[in-house]
Amino acid sequence: MPVCDWCRIEFRGTKRARYCSTRHRVAAFRERNRNQDASTLRGLRNNLEGPRGSNGTIAALYIQSTGIYTTLEGVDPWDIERDATDYPGPFPVVAHPPCGPWGHYRHTCTGQRADLAVRAVAQVRQWGGVLEHPCDSHLWKACELPEPGGTRDRFGGWTILIRQSWWGHLAPKRTWLYIAGRIDVPELPDPCEDPGGRVKNMSRAQREATPPELARWLVKLARGCGRPVFRKEGYPSIVSAAQSLPLPGNGYATRAPGPER
Repeated sequence: MPVCDWCRIEFRGTKRARYCSTRHRVAAFRERNRNQDASTLRGLRNNLEGPRGSNGTIAALYIQSTGIYTTLEGVDPWDIERDATDYPGPFPVVAHPPCGPWGHYRHTCTGQRADLAVRAVAQVRQWGGVLEHPCDSHLWKACELPEPGGTRDRFGGWTILIRQSWWGHLAPKRTWLYIAGRIDVPELPDPCEDPGGRVKNMSRAQREATPPELARWLVKLARGCGRPVFRKEGYPSIVSAAQSLPLPGNGYATRAPGPER
C-alpha cells in the first residue's frame, strides 16, 4: 500500500498516488510554496551585500562618451561606440537608455531609438542593477514595470521615485529608478528645496547630464545587486522595499504632486 507524503500513513490507492486525500495534497502544495518563498527571500537578503562584492565592477550602459561614468573606478562604460545592446554580462548594470521616445516630449523627439530602452529593461532583469528614466515614462507601461509604491514584478524588480536635484541637478527632474537584484537602496540624501530650474528651459546637454554624486550613488546601488531570479508565480509581498524607504513630504515611494519637472 502507498504511504501518504503528508501524514506518512498507509492508505488504499494506486502505486502512483502520493496523498491519501485532497486535503493533504493541498496542504503539501501550500507548504512547498511557503518553503520556496522563504528560500527566495533568503537569497534576496543575501544580495544586499552583493554576491560579487561591494567593490566589484559594474557596467554603465547607454552613456555619453564624455560623461561622468568614464571617470569612475570600477565602472565598465558602454557608450555609443561599444553598442550597449551587445553587453554580454556578467556584471550588474546602471542603464541610462534614451528617454526621448518615452517621455513627456516624445512628440518632438527625433533621432533616438525607442528599442534601446526596452533592451535596457531586459539587461537589468538579466544581470541585476538599475535603470533610470523620467518620471511617468511610458516605458513602464510598455514593459509592465511596477510603478513607485507598487508590488514587485516577476523578476523581483521594483521602482522608486527620486528628484535629481537632491544630488545637485539644477532642476527637480523627477526620475523613476527600476531596480532588480536587491531589496533596499543605499542611504538617500536629505531632500532639498526646489532649485528653481526647469528642464524645458535647459539645453540638451544640461538635460541629459547626470549629476556626479547621483552617478556615484547609482554605481553603489548597482554594486549591491545580485542576479534577479524570474518567478512565474510572482514574488511574495512580505518584503515591501518601497514601504521601507523614508517618506518625507514629497515622498520617495509615491508620486510627487504637481507638474513641475
